[in-house]
Amino acid sequence: MIFRRIISFVAAAAIAFSALSITSFAADYKLTKFSVKEETKPVSNPHKGWVQYAYSADDFEEYAVGIKHNPTWQFTDTVYTRFNWCNIETSKGKYDWSAIDKYIELCKKYNKRFAFGIIPSDSGFDSKDGLVPQYVYDEGCKYDMAKTNSFYNKSGIQRTPVWSDPKYIEAALNLAKAVAERYDGNEYVEFIDVRMFGNWGEWHTYGLEGSTMPSDKIMMNSLDKWAEYFKKTQLVMPVNGDKPTDVTQYAVDLGISLRRDGTIALKDSELALLIAVEKNLPAVGEFCYDYNYMVKNDIWEAERLRTVVNNGKLTFYALGASVYDGLDMYNANHEIIDELQNRLGYNFVVTNAYLKNYGKKAAFEFTVENKGVASASFPFTIKAAYTDQNGNVLSEINDNFSFEIGEFESGASKKFKIDLETENVPKGAFLAIGIFENGQDMTPTVKFGNKNTKDNNYLVLGKIK
Repeated sequence: MIFRRIISFVAAAAIAFSALSITSFAADYKLTKFSVKEETKPVSNPHKGWVQYAYSADDFEEYAVGIKHNPTWQFTDTVYTRFNWCNIETSKGKYDWSAIDKYIELCKKYNKRFAFGIIPSDSGFDSKDGLVPQYVYDEGCKYDMAKTNSFYNKSGIQRTPVWSDPKYIEAALNLAKAVAERYDGNEYVEFIDVRMFGNWGEWHTYGLEGSTMPSDKIMMNSLDKWAEYFKKTQLVMPVNGDKPTDVTQYAVDLGISLRRDGTIALKDSELALLIAVEKNLPAVGEFCYDYNYMVKNDIWEAERLRTVVNNGKLTFYALGASVYDGLDMYNANHEIIDELQNRLGYNFVVTNAYLKNYGKKAAFEFTVENKGVASASFPFTIKAAYTDQNGNVLSEINDNFSFEIGEFESGASKKFKIDLETENVPKGAFLAIGIFENGQDMTPTVKFGNKNTKDNNYLVLGKIK
């Protein structure tokens, strides 16, 4: 691993760990060893962790966000939902973005991020007309009257587009382009699902008897267009089975990550995500059924939850199927959910830190381990500062360490050293370190997985004696 030293300004800090001791080990320096302890409570961090499913903005604001109602919202960073295509595109080329925009405004208000998908079919939907806008059929798109045989709806008939029909492909890609023009690069949008084909947009036709998926060539050509339209926001494609396919590999090669909407109940289902993880893309997990359904039907296995996260190397995981379902899940399984919040994605933990004081010079050394299951899917920089005990920055330290996506991989432990001029140390100063997303230079945006990391995200290690 190559460290790139950069000069930048550090702007905030937190209260300190106290130094354990100062011991004279040799005539030429004194050693100050700082006390560092790993945080066992769930740590809230960006671009990772449990995802709250809120299928209405009212649920989001009135229930999920309220800490007294749902304690999980204190450590979850992302809210997710899906929209029916016909509700977004009300007529050809006419889009009603109000529902999506409302979620984004709420994310701004509560400092959360939003993820979403727009679906063309839902076998549990109680209308035979389906979810594709009527104009698509009016323009000649062929369709099947599929039998809905999913566990949500075992007896219905629903209009389903012929997925390979050119009229359908054209309309679906026009929708994708419109979504990109409006939301690509939005700072509050974490990821967007590629839900173009199949039941629930999951790229399969389970639950739609009589409907058939298009050819691999058609699907790959469509993925090309999605990758062309979205230049900034992460795209995520649903997958099936436990092994990669030509199509899923093609998606990953385009920079489109993967999600599995079928974990826990389906053995090894999470393994299909590993090809995305190998490309340093954030893998996403979801259950086959909602939590309460799994409990009622003896499907739920709490230990399987840990297995899925570890084996699939997930960065994001759905917390139940709704804010209510997720709360039930947390109340019954809070210990493992707290644990896995820190395992999902990255988790940078300081394992030791000390100062060697040589008189006019000193060496500040510390070790950081990534105890998460995956690398960070964004570039970041570790920076240091002198602070007072209340976390106020006294002066900047200009030796820092920068990492590109995937450089600080899961399980890696890295040692850092910064040489200091003791005559330049402010009186009564404390040493502090923080993690900054590149481009966010004013304050740390990522918390270390250590106790006493404060709300401003700085870890203040101890006082310089």
